[in-house]
Amino acid sequence: MNINDRIKEVRKKLKLSQTAFGEKLGVGRGVITNIELNLTEPKDLFIDLLCKTFGVNPNWLISGTGDMFISSADNILNQLSKEYKLDPTDEAIIKTYLSFGADERKIIKRYITETAERIAGPDDRDKFIAADIAATEMIAEKIDVNMIRQTKGIE
Repeated sequence: MNINDRIKEVRKKLKLSQTAFGEKLGVGRGVITNIELNLTEPKDLFIDLLCKTFGVNPNWLISGTGDMFISSADNILNQLSKEYKLDPTDEAIIKTYLSFGADERKIIKRYITETAERIAGPDDRDKFIAADIAATEMIAEKIDVNMIRQTKGIE
């Protein structure tokens, strides 16, 4: 089995027509047909796009080794990023939030909820900020460290 056959296998596994598969990759049905019939070799850019779009393991696609799909948090985040048009800062915020323990996430949720309630209510903003400054500083410090790590690829 060669890369062309594996591309066809991915498409069939996803239960997509050649047209639908091509649309998701920004190419026409003819391109997919030519690849699947071994009339043309897929270009590196096409391979990269296919792997990123569908969460395909590039090692499997190119050489047949490993699993067809990558099932990781990064793949899930990549899908969310595309669907919701997240930028790198959005992605770093989500990764950071997910890295927190349950207690830290509870603090963040409380902070956001109380902030929203106060903004919607009377002008108590100064009182709210003063009351939660300690929790905010603790969260901000951890977010700064984790965002730097995420941005630089340090896990």
